[in-house]
Amino acid sequence: MLTKAAALLALATLAPVVHAAEFEYLGLYSDVSRSSQSQDCGGYDIELWAVRDHAAGSNVAGLFRLVDGDCDKAPRPIFNGRLNRKTGELTFEVPVSESPVLSTGTFKGAMTDRTLAGTLTLANGNTEAGRTQAMTIKIDRKQN
Repeated sequence: MLTKAAALLALATLAPVVHAAEFEYLGLYSDVSRSSQSQDCGGYDIELWAVRDHAAGSNVAGLFRLVDGDCDKAPRPIFNGRLNRKTGELTFEVPVSESPVLSTGTFKGAMTDRTLAGTLTLANGNTEAGRTQAMTIKIDRKQN
């Protein structure tokens, strides 16, 4: 789970992108769990804020964490986030890792007050290779 300090620090790094925007907390959607046998973690943390700044070109900011093994993996900022408040349709992009194997991700799905569901497509940083991996995500919102 992301701490408020980590979230504020990450949003502060986005400040040059979103100017003097106002933020509305939308929630933390998470299914990260620890294996009792291996002590490894797995799952997703997606924490979202609505951005009220027409100059930004994005109306959603946030943090994304794909956890596969290391429980202390740091979250990554979400870019180009768009949320249609009427339909719940949500899209965003995220750098998944520095690895050239799977370095960028695109999420397309829907968000409600209780769940976030959609497809996360991970792509190879080398666009000529054309390798992608699609994963279906359905995770619940954690209570504040």
